[in-house]
Amino acid sequence: ILRRQALIAITLIVVIMAAATFYLRTVEESYATRATIVLTPSETRISRTAAQLESFDVSRSIVETELDVLRSRQFAAEVAAQLDLATHPVFVPASDNPTISATERLAQIVDKLLASYSVSRSGESLAIEIVAETPDPELTAAIANGVAETYIRRSEQSQRREIQQSIRFLETRAEAMSVELSELDSQFTAFVRTTGLDDSDLLARLLS
Repeated sequence: ILRRQALIAITLIVVIMAAATFYLRTVEESYATRATIVLTPSETRISRTAAQLESFDVSRSIVETELDVLRSRQFAAEVAAQLDLATHPVFVPASDNPTISATERLAQIVDKLLASYSVSRSGESLAIEIVAETPDPELTAAIANGVAETYIRRSEQSQRREIQQSIRFLETRAEAMSVELSELDSQFTAFVRTTGLDDSDLLARLLS
């Protein structure tokens, strides 16, 4: 009985070791890299109605919206273009079907890219963590940094557009106020002439 149990135990050990060896040989090695984006707690903009500066706190819904942007296909397509993933063998293997269209190829690249990184935040923190994972350590770091850099560039472009719109708004308001002042000046001049207040001898006659 002991020999039989020992044989069974040895057989199980051999089978487990063989299975572990097979798994290690077949499972693709992967590398993970993290990057972090910290959102500003508030934003200052010019109100279009009151023509004054207003501050907006970054709410939970705004952060969730930014997370959705980072997970969107349009955003991923920008990252793919920035990193030139259309020429990387991990994203476009040589064995892929060469007859598919450029649109379909881009869709495949975007699918792989979205599957290679994730974004999240802890609790109510304004820090967004980006985690990239691929079989290539350099590519992994490039993706994590590329996602962060693309987001920052988009944010800067959005802020620049907001500033330009605010400048145009203020210029329009200044022109409108200038026109209003000119009209008021004309009305006042007409009033003075109509009432005779521009008569230099009026004051002397009133005092005499």
